[in-house]
Amino acid sequence: MGLHVLAPQAQANLKNEASDGGWGTMHTGSQTTAGGRDYCPEVDLGAIALIPATHWGIATTQTPTLWFYLPYTSDQMAYGEFLLLDDQGFDQLEPIQFTGAATAGWVSITLPELELPLVDGTDYNWAIQIYCRPNQVSPLTLEGWLQVTSSSPSVTAALDAGTVPAYQVYWNERLWFDAVHDLMQQRLANPDNKELTTQWLSLLKEGGVRVNSEDTQAILESSPIIGPVSR
Repeated sequence: MGLHVLAPQAQANLKNEASDGGWGTMHTGSQTTAGGRDYCPEVDLGAIALIPATHWGIATTQTPTLWFYLPYTSDQMAYGEFLLLDDQGFDQLEPIQFTGAATAGWVSITLPELELPLVDGTDYNWAIQIYCRPNQVSPLTLEGWLQVTSSSPSVTAALDAGTVPAYQVYWNERLWFDAVHDLMQQRLANPDNKELTTQWLSLLKEGGVRVNSEDTQAILESSPIIGPVSR
C-alpha cells in the first residue's frame, strides 16, 4: 500500500462552511459518476453513491457499509475497485476489486477489519472506480468521505429501548452510513413494505441525493436491492 492519487482536488481535502440539512460541512466528492463515459454503454441512470450532498457521512462502526447504484451488469463492465485513503492520499487498505451483478441495482461494499483501526473523528477519502473495459484509462468514479465515531450513550439507549426503528435513531442523530445501511437491510427483508419505501425516498431527499425527476425517482424506488458486490 502507498500513495494513491485520485484527483488534485481530492488531495487538497477542500472544505467550506456550507452544510446541508445537518449532514456535515461540504467536502469534495462525486455523488454521481464522472469521467470515462465513452467507454461504457449508455444507461438511463448512471451510478449513484448513497451519500449526502455534502459528500460526507458518519458511521459508528469500524466496518461501515457503503451503498451505491450500479447500472452496469457483469456483461457491461470489466471490474470495479473500492479505495480508502487518508487525507494525504495514502491507502488504508488494498484496493477491493469487484464485478458487476446479473442485473443493475443497489449494491454494497463493507470495509474489512483493518490492521490499524480507523481513528475516531478523522476524515477518510473513499472512491469507487468502475472500468467498463480492461484498458480503460479514465474510470467512472464516485467519491466521498467518511468518519467513524463511537456510539453516544443517547444512541445506545434509543437502540436498546427499541421503540423506534434503528434507522430512525441513526437518521435523527445524523449517522448517515448507519441509517442508510439499516434502512436498506429492512427494505431487502420487506420488499413490499410501502412505508419503508416512503422512508427511503425521504432520507434520500433530505440528504440531498439527486431525486430530481419522475424517471429518476422511479429507478431509485424500484431498482432491485442486490446486496454485497461480487468479488
